[in-house]
Amino acid sequence: MQKRIRLPLIFLLIAISQSAWTQGQVNYADIKAQNKHFKCDDTNLDSVNLTLEHLLAIDTLTLASGLDDYYYDLGMAYYVKSEMHQQAEYRDLAIAAFHHCVRVNEERGSAYYNLSVIYALHHQLDEAKWYLALYKKHTKKKYWDKGFIAHIEKQKD
Repeated sequence: MQKRIRLPLIFLLIAISQSAWTQGQVNYADIKAQNKHFKCDDTNLDSVNLTLEHLLAIDTLTLASGLDDYYYDLGMAYYVKSEMHQQAEYRDLAIAAFHHCVRVNEERGSAYYNLSVIYALHHQLDEAKWYLALYKKHTKKKYWDKGFIAHIEKQKD
């Protein structure tokens, strides 16, 4: 009777240890090129949709590093759909993805910038200014989008 219980227990322990071993084994940078199919200068909807399909198929538990890049790319794909292709139902998903990005890496200035842009586009000035301040805090001054900063800062509350 005791041997019957041990065998399933041993198989269960092996399965758990293999699952734990496979978690966190992938560097997102190594698979980014095969999963991101659009670029800033080429945002056609088919490429964006293919990117979303590939990104959403990734189990984030398998990512050992690059999780902030993953969420940033996901946020950009949702952003392009919501703002450039006028599919407003993706706006909240873009915001959520950028929030995930900065939870992983609070110094990711570009994510704060994109949050500021989204809120500015939809006339939510308080939020736009909040994220603009975080963008400036976490981005080297030489990389600032000075035109955007000036535009937002001159807006009246």
